[in-house]
Amino acid sequence: MTVTPDGRSVYVAAYDSDAVAVFDRAVDGTLTQKAGTAGCISETPAGPCGDGMALDGAVSITASADGASVYVASELIPGVAVFDRAVDGALTQKAGTAGCISDSGSSGRCVDGAALFGAFSVTVSPDGTSAYVASWASDAVAVFDRAGDGALTQKAGTAGCISDTGAGPCVGPRSPALAR
Repeated sequence: MTVTPDGRSVYVAAYDSDAVAVFDRAVDGTLTQKAGTAGCISETPAGPCGDGMALDGAVSITASADGASVYVASELIPGVAVFDRAVDGALTQKAGTAGCISDSGSSGRCVDGAALFGAFSVTVSPDGTSAYVASWASDAVAVFDRAGDGALTQKAGTAGCISDTGAGPCVGPRSPALAR
């Protein structure tokens, strides 16, 4: 779960539901889920949820420091979903392949990334220029540049990930702390 820097929104990654729940946060800390499809976004929409992609096994969620973007690490897709955040806290997934990066490209629905198998944690740097996704099955950290509009691009070549083995396109080994 994450609270946005302005304190007005709370987002919850829901692993079993393959979804993100969206809440408005009052000054006293009270939460109210947004109404209708704005209240949740799901990989397999059911009931009131809006349609999203790359949310299968959503396990970690973070908001950028500027509050304009929200990112979800999904263990089972495996990858990261990319959302724009409106002033009222509503989320809209970026259109087309800009809406997600996955280890396999997810049959063309997402950008093809590296070292995302078993993605379990996502964070954005305080200056908002980078994002990082830790992946347990890849024993790696994937490294992304973050554009002004919140879009993510994985760094090219060995700059795009660090792993405990250096397998594939990753640099490594660097630290035993990356291993389970």
